[in-house]
Amino acid sequence: MTRNLNSAIKDGDLDAVLEVSDARFGPLWVSIANRIIPSNAQRSADADDIKQETLAALHRKLTGEERQLKTSGDVRNWTAAVAKKQSLRAAEKAKRTRGPSSLSPASDDPNVSPSMD
Repeated sequence: MTRNLNSAIKDGDLDAVLEVSDARFGPLWVSIANRIIPSNAQRSADADDIKQETLAALHRKLTGEERQLKTSGDVRNWTAAVAKKQSLRAAEKAKRTRGPSSLSPASDDPNVSPSMD
């Protein structure tokens, strides 16, 4: 379904708003996530999760009491902020759950004696 986002918002067509927003802004949300989340094997999956979470947040916003998103620009800006906030949370979680760096010098570990190469 190809539809103008502003018309879909004005008409209150929730399905069209979500579909068009996903098509138009989904790549932006993934790009935001990929710039913020540390590079690892999980980053692509995290970015896809953030895209889905952003769509879910948009759905909640549009079905809630305060429907302040009146134009496609409003949707773009608000969802980009949501994607950024979720990406920052994911990056912080990755930072907390990451173990000691494998690049740490051996001298930092009291159980490892220095090499005499």
